[in-house]
Amino acid sequence: MLGGNGMALMGVFSGLVGKNPTLAFERLATVEDQAARQMALTGMMQHITDPGVQTSLATYLDDLPASDRTQVMSSFIGQWAMMDPESMMEFVDSRPEGERRTMLKTAGQTMLWADPDRGTEMLLENSTEKELPGTYSTIVSSLASQDATKAEAWLNNQTQGPELDRARSSFAQTVARNEPEKAMRWATTITNESQRESAVSSTYMQWRKKDEDAANAALPESGLSPEAVQRLLDQVDAQTPGTTALPAGSFEAPIEATEN
Repeated sequence: MLGGNGMALMGVFSGLVGKNPTLAFERLATVEDQAARQMALTGMMQHITDPGVQTSLATYLDDLPASDRTQVMSSFIGQWAMMDPESMMEFVDSRPEGERRTMLKTAGQTMLWADPDRGTEMLLENSTEKELPGTYSTIVSSLASQDATKAEAWLNNQTQGPELDRARSSFAQTVARNEPEKAMRWATTITNESQRESAVSSTYMQWRKKDEDAANAALPESGLSPEAVQRLLDQVDAQTPGTTALPAGSFEAPIEATEN
């Protein structure tokens, strides 16, 4: 269901759920194609603030297998959070604990853009200890894209430990183009050696485009080993026209630090 057909389906279900929520969700249950169901749900969510739609939605979710519930919830909870966070929270509070945490994490990621403080709170409250390093990274990446000063203040207010390494890397990666000196300062604080090398190297490559002398001057204070610095300079030589490229694998490319 793509293009005009998909838009038509979205319109049909939007109109139906506005008139008869129970019937709309009964009809939705007969839509087997995943893409078609997504288009129908998108239309229906335009009426999600209607208590009758919310009641019918709860019944619909209860009849789905757990794996399908997760997929369906992910498709609408962010949209709902943007439209009416209060009613979204009331609905989520009525759901089983396992669903509740998943829904709030998804909603929190959306709220990072609409209401960063609330989105941050939702993500932190619903992340396990194992998930926290990735959550910190997600928060910082979003905040830094909107307001680097606020993101840096948030980072400074956290307990400084290895669990912030991915967040430090995300901050450096996000601000390196416009504020390479600040990015380098945070890249050098990463405790994991391989992550620090990746972040410093990536920041340096951005910085030298803007001010090569300043970037070079920062390398001795970057915390990289002489061998790592040489790898970085060899990479620069390999990418500079007129020089002889080093063999493949002679430099370890920066890893992605953000969570998928």
